[in-house]
Amino acid sequence: MSRGTLWFVVPALNEAENLPTLTRALAAACAQHEELFHLILVDDGSDDGTGDVVRAALPGRSTVLRHETNRGPGAAMRTGFLHAIEVAGPEDLVVTLEADGTSDLEILPALTTLARVGFDVALASPHAVGGGIEGTTLTRIAISGGANLLCRLVLGIRGVNTYSSFYRVHTAEILRRLFARYGDATIEEWGFSYAVEMLTKLQRTGARVCEVPMHLDATQRIGVSRMKILPTTVGYLRLFARLGPWRRRR
Repeated sequence: MSRGTLWFVVPALNEAENLPTLTRALAAACAQHEELFHLILVDDGSDDGTGDVVRAALPGRSTVLRHETNRGPGAAMRTGFLHAIEVAGPEDLVVTLEADGTSDLEILPALTTLARVGFDVALASPHAVGGGIEGTTLTRIAISGGANLLCRLVLGIRGVNTYSSFYRVHTAEILRRLFARYGDATIEEWGFSYAVEMLTKLQRTGARVCEVPMHLDATQRIGVSRMKILPTTVGYLRLFARLGPWRRRR
């Protein structure tokens, strides 16, 4: 019996160096576990041939959507999700990954299994028991932990330990329900804070969310992280103002 197709949505800005490793690992993981897959890459204003790398690596199993200018990861994810819910079947899953190779594909079977047995969203969690973060600064780890605590307190997200993870598996149906409920307001944060916004709205849509521990190894990345602390912090504060409990009461 077919388990459906895995639609991978990957936002990318000048990731031509990292994408060969990602596409090889993705193809190998899906072949090992007998998964049908298709990569939807959203080229968010790259000027290094990012889209060409994916087309050459996965001919017939990739779609490249392009933003002519850089609009941010939230905008790129929105573009990718809208395409995915158009093409995905009812049994299909939509997987979001980072383009830089830091998403551990060894836990992909655990994530997809959970999404197929009743959970609407399964996310990779460096902050869960058994997970961890390597190859990054203590400052970034502390900021991430503090942001998670604020998300729990302000946004009321329960049942998970990591809120900003890009690496998630969604059922196609929960994404359709999400976009049907919120429409153009599904993702309003164009920066990295989009991930928390989306998780908050997924839970408010009634999604059953779970997590799988993951070791995030930043040394697998070629180049530096695209996340800038100040703009991301401003995005979180804006998100808290829009989705906090005072807004729900109103």
